[in-house]
Amino acid sequence: MTKYMAGYLLLILCAFYPIHAQESFTNVARIEIDGKETKKAFKIFFRGKDDWMEAPKKHRAFSIPAELRNCRYFDISIAFGKYQLDFSQIYISKFRTDWIVGVDTKPFSDENVEPEEVDKTELAGYIDFVGSGLGTRVVTLKRKQ
Repeated sequence: MTKYMAGYLLLILCAFYPIHAQESFTNVARIEIDGKETKKAFKIFFRGKDDWMEAPKKHRAFSIPAELRNCRYFDISIAFGKYQLDFSQIYISKFRTDWIVGVDTKPFSDENVEPEEVDKTELAGYIDFVGSGLGTRVVTLKRKQ
């Protein structure tokens, strides 16, 4: 009888526990310009259905806005100093790692800009997703106008 009561009690507790009880934050471990760390404040924006919305922040970390937490991927914009970097389709799994956000200006690093793209590129922005497992990088290029 006790075994069944414990199971019943657990079921009741789970039913009343809010699903989104705790916000999950993504840490921005470092912001860099040409490989050198900068302490500039940053803002992160998510594209919603109709407009951009600013991400809630705590110190050097941010969370996905509540309205978007069921999405699989996001378009985001990161602003710091005079830079605004736009990234498309960042998958939800990347928000479970630490981020290093950076800007690469001329002369560009080969890991960010292919040699044939150098003359058409004003700057490269990137996010390194670091943490457990293999680290990855996503790069966005701002073209010359």
